[in-house]
Amino acid sequence: MTDNELIRSTLDRLNLTYKEASSITGMSETTFKRYGTVSAKVKPAVWRSLLEYEATSYIRQQDINTRAASMGATATESPKRRGRPRQRMFELDGDFNRRLIQLRKEACNEKKKS
Repeated sequence: MTDNELIRSTLDRLNLTYKEASSITGMSETTFKRYGTVSAKVKPAVWRSLLEYEATSYIRQQDINTRAASMGATATESPKRRGRPRQRMFELDGDFNRRLIQLRKEACNEKKKS
């Protein structure tokens, strides 16, 4: 397995985008993208940063599971997913969403009339 295949599988396992991973490692997004697309040797500092992130996220998940168990809840496993989920910039409430959709439909209807 080459370094770029390994970096892509690591990002999939950690559920990270190139942008998030580049901020963790402290480099630009385009520089980090090269590691995933071009067959370049990944620097040890990049691997170290990703492994430290994985360790802290694992410890955090274990802490959440123990707290949930102490409160009487069953420890939930992370759901299996296919592909990367879309990330919203912010959450919109239902009324705002409905109004926004209605305004878009009205604008589309006005364009059709003219």
